[in-house]
Amino acid sequence: MSSQASGAGHGEAEVRRKLVETGDLDAMISIRSNFFYTRTVPCELWHFDKGKPANRRDQVLMIDARNIYRKVTRKIYDFTPEQLANLTAIVWLYRGQADRFLARVQSCLDRTLAEAAAIAGYASSFRKAYDELADAVVPYLNAAQPSPAVSRFPVPGGEEPGEVELRRLVKERDEAARACFQELDKWTARIAKDWKKSCPPKLTAQTKLLAELDTLATACRDLVKDVDLACKLAVRLADAIDAHLRPARNGTGQGRGEGQPQPDVRALRRLVKDLDAARVGCDER
Repeated sequence: MSSQASGAGHGEAEVRRKLVETGDLDAMISIRSNFFYTRTVPCELWHFDKGKPANRRDQVLMIDARNIYRKVTRKIYDFTPEQLANLTAIVWLYRGQADRFLARVQSCLDRTLAEAAAIAGYASSFRKAYDELADAVVPYLNAAQPSPAVSRFPVPGGEEPGEVELRRLVKERDEAARACFQELDKWTARIAKDWKKSCPPKLTAQTKLLAELDTLATACRDLVKDVDLACKLAVRLADAIDAHLRPARNGTGQGRGEGQPQPDVRALRRLVKDLDAARVGCDER
């Protein structure tokens, strides 16, 4: 029923009172608006159980789930499978079904360990894509000679980045990549060593493993930032090389880039795209 109806007075309140007094009302769940195609107002779900045990006939579980939802469309919301399973787990605990709750926790832990084990593969793909792009720009970097005219990046006034500026970008890229891959190697090694097996389906063991995985979750959030930065700087360097040599390709560079290897723009763009795809895979994992 709508939340307004569940709080109305007079005769409606009397009907609700009698329903509660039957002892068959098992749980009430408050949900936000737009959960139903034909109703846009917030609602309360009343669940009845005529087989309710005697020790719970004077008890009603009340869950406020108004802030738990997934936006499907602009007008429709629902629960994700994980949200629905977690709400169900609360009902299990209320009903004293601890074994079902522990099984739910165990399945979540096992899934987390499986996804953690897959990080190594995604990290390897990201490293491979990074190395391919880094190797592709080496010939152009080797051909670039330091120039007295050094411009900043981004370059004001539409000027092209100078050759010394390319060296600075290389240094920034290499420092970020070094830190990123060191952390990736450290955590993938620890995952393979410390979290390759799940724990027994006991509350104490699950609590201990959950605390350990919380440390891993914090590290993964930092790793996402490291991966994003390494990718960003690698792509920025590739774009700067293209900008540095573009005048020579167009015949307007007044000698800049003449005689130097010219980038295969399509190949560089493909490698940049591959690196970004590998980054997305790494981040999502």
